Amino acid sequence: MRIAIVAPCPVPYVVGGAEKLWWGLASHLNENTSHQAEIVKLPAPEHDLPALMRSYEDFSRLDLRGFDAVISGKYPAWMVEHPLHSCYMLHRLRGLYDSYPGTAEVPAEIAGHRGVAALRDFMRKAGSHREALEEFFGRWNELMASHAKPFGLLAFPGPLARELVHWLDDIALSRDAIARHAAISMTVANRKEYFPAGAEVAVAYPPPHRAVSPGERYGYFFTASRLDAPKRIDLIVDAMRSVKSDLPLIIAGTGPEEARLRKRSAGDSRIRMVGYQSDAQMRELYRDALAVPFVPYMEDYGLITVEAMQSGKAVITTSDAGGPCELVEDRVTGFVCDPTAGAIAVAMQRVAGDADLAASMGKRGQERAASITWDAVARTVLDFPERRAKSEHRRKIVVACTFTIYPPRHGGQSRVFHLYGALAPEFETVVVTVCPSTEPAFDGVIAPGMREVRVPMSLEQEAGERRLAKQMGTPVTDVAMIDLHASTPGLHAALLRESQGASAVVACHPYLYPALKRLGLPVWYEAQDVEITLKSTLFSGRPGAAELIKSIEATERECIQAAELILCASPDDAQALARLYGADAGRIVEAPNGTDSRRIAFTPSADRAELKAHLGIDDPLAFFMGSGHWPNINAVQRIFEFAIALPQVAFVVVGSVCYAFPVGAAPANVLMLGEVDDLTRDLCLQACDVALNPVEEGSGTNLKMLDFFAAGIPVITTERGARGLALAAETQCMVRALADFPAAIENVLGAGGEAASARALAARELVESKFDWESIVSRIKPRLLAAADGRGTGAQRKIAPLSGG
Repeated sequence: MRIAIVAPCPVPYVVGGAEKLWWGLASHLNENTSHQAEIVKLPAPEHDLPALMRSYEDFSRLDLRGFDAVISGKYPAWMVEHPLHSCYMLHRLRGLYDSYPGTAEVPAEIAGHRGVAALRDFMRKAGSHREALEEFFGRWNELMASHAKPFGLLAFPGPLARELVHWLDDIALSRDAIARHAAISMTVANRKEYFPAGAEVAVAYPPPHRAVSPGERYGYFFTASRLDAPKRIDLIVDAMRSVKSDLPLIIAGTGPEEARLRKRSAGDSRIRMVGYQSDAQMRELYRDALAVPFVPYMEDYGLITVEAMQSGKAVITTSDAGGPCELVEDRVTGFVCDPTAGAIAVAMQRVAGDADLAASMGKRGQERAASITWDAVARTVLDFPERRAKSEHRRKIVVACTFTIYPPRHGGQSRVFHLYGALAPEFETVVVTVCPSTEPAFDGVIAPGMREVRVPMSLEQEAGERRLAKQMGTPVTDVAMIDLHASTPGLHAALLRESQGASAVVACHPYLYPALKRLGLPVWYEAQDVEITLKSTLFSGRPGAAELIKSIEATERECIQAAELILCASPDDAQALARLYGADAGRIVEAPNGTDSRRIAFTPSADRAELKAHLGIDDPLAFFMGSGHWPNINAVQRIFEFAIALPQVAFVVVGSVCYAFPVGAAPANVLMLGEVDDLTRDLCLQACDVALNPVEEGSGTNLKMLDFFAAGIPVITTERGARGLALAAETQCMVRALADFPAAIENVLGAGGEAASARALAARELVESKFDWESIVSRIKPRLLAAADGRGTGAQRKIAPLSGG
């Protein structure tokens, strides 16, 4: 094809990231494909509103019919018209989108002007139709020629400017105008108002323009960017002051914040600001760095991240950095920290004290960056729907969940996020979840091929839930859904909307099945537990419990009997569901809980001892983590008993289970940390000497066990805590009665240490072979594909017309 890459030419002209992106794409198309590409530019000043509007008009009139296809990526170039137009979006005009309040109203003195009122009325009536552009620009130019323009009309940014640009962009980027919507990152793809409703938006990460390669020295921290406030170099400078190391911090770049940053870093001789660096100098600086901290705020993409990964360097970024968070896998290719100097300093200190860790992360980052190529970009951007192979078929499933799943913190969230996220690319998954009324609604991509649609509960539903919780004396968000789900109309609207075109809907637990059965689609049931067994134990003896337990049993029974497939977390659960509800083996798919063994580093006992010494910890450490689920609450009460029996041992407890106990309830040698970030949790997994799982109730496999195993921490568990893992006796961990836990802890910390290390190694091998999420999904995906395509052997498929009734 003959392809025009259409772009605005800055006035005055500068070479920025966009220019380098277009050069790279054009070079690849011309040199490595059968296509011919030409970069077509028009001068596009945007110093004021009239100049910007002229640029929009100029691009709208540009005739590119001599090309077979057009690629655009920035305003106002995407105003060009072509039947085969691909928008590979870098960003919209952020000063009129992300950083401008959408609630700002056009002032009355401007809105009341006759010419302005007529123009706005025309825009409302015309809608997003390209045919209206000629008259629109005519009216706008007449308004500009008028001598009676109201004061403030041309405010830029301003409410009228925002309204005009949004209207023009909606026309340019409509689904009728654009044959292929794509973005440089999921951050851009997910931004509010960036793409038209219902558009399929592909993501393709562009590679940097300069090739970098790793070196063998790890002599300093290095970062580079324009020295602007949004790049937050000051956070890195402040973090460096807390890093106890002689390693320098080298900062490359220039910009308006340079003087302030030099003043801020004065007094710390390790911090060196080297200004502008050529491409050759940048390659050298990347090559010999230990790690690259890069912490911008809501960056569109962040080429610095990719360059660092290509050069084999660990990247330290923040959870609100935007694009870099998509590229950096926490604790695998670097660290994703809270956006504070203290959190960044902890990560910098971690790599400063462990060059092997930095090198390992850098190597994994280099492997990850190898997939970021111009070939991938070209294939994505030019993948027009009508040119796709007819055999391509992506199945859609909708998962209904009573809790939010992102970010995944507790076991249930982790299971849903990893299990369904790993089904991509064959499946597109939409998870519809419910959150408190005080939290905002959300609709966005949380992983490749996976969206979460978050619906706030109505005040009516929350009031009903509070009444039931008071009666039961415990949280009841999940079970309350059986009778109260209809009180939140937004939930039903989301399920109805998202189920359009779906192959199946998934009930995650049975409590939303009453809402799903009305959709007329095949239902898959994800049985994370045997709910009637768990809830009967929890509610037994409470006022009104008999009626509630009866409702739970009836809902679970109806869901299981109607389900085409039943995903069970353990063989024990499968047998229990067959015994209780007659679930036949032909519909059951064993989908045990898992862990991401690539993310959790295996830490041998010698490294644990070294880390504890580095942290200044002398006491032996026993570890437990869990959510506020009642079996975990009972387990922590047992840990209090162990702590009293073993005053020489420090017990560390993390997770929301801590909030079930009043301050001061724990013995002095029990540290209740509450919910922590991933960095702190992983530090516990690496530093503690033994992990405990004294649970007495529950079904399915226990997720915490798999994380313990992956980390290489010796484990002592009850038989109930080891459920579903098919452990060989004493091979992977110690299985003990609760009364024997103190003696077992002393054994691991003393004479049995060598045997405990051998068990920990065997446990890691078990996780990698049977309980890694990729391994689990590879086993069950063929069965799910067959069911999605109507080839299942389970319950008869009955697909009724969709209805909102």
